[in-house]
Amino acid sequence: MDAKIKPKFGCLNTTISLHCKLPEVMKIVRAFFYRKQGQNKVCSTGKDDSNNAVYCQPVDKTSLARDSCDGKVYCDISVNYSTISDHCRTISPYLTVLYTCGKLSNFF
Repeated sequence: MDAKIKPKFGCLNTTISLHCKLPEVMKIVRAFFYRKQGQNKVCSTGKDDSNNAVYCQPVDKTSLARDSCDGKVYCDISVNYSTISDHCRTISPYLTVLYTCGKLSNFF
């Protein structure tokens, strides 16, 4: 499979929309809810983002993303504490989803 991996970021309390061009469908590679140290510009609150320089241990959300998106042309994933994780509440975590598009027969 030589499909290009696409990254998508979702800030807290937003929805990530993923899509492929027909006739291709999605295959989720990985998904994590976290904050990478030094990523002050990703999902910045616009306020004092000094806490966003702090690292937050990743929570693997690959199965959640796969359940929502694998084999589909289009899907949405809500990024909030109730659906993603009750994790990293003192900073602004975000969801990173890595996915690829390809023929259904190549993936499943």
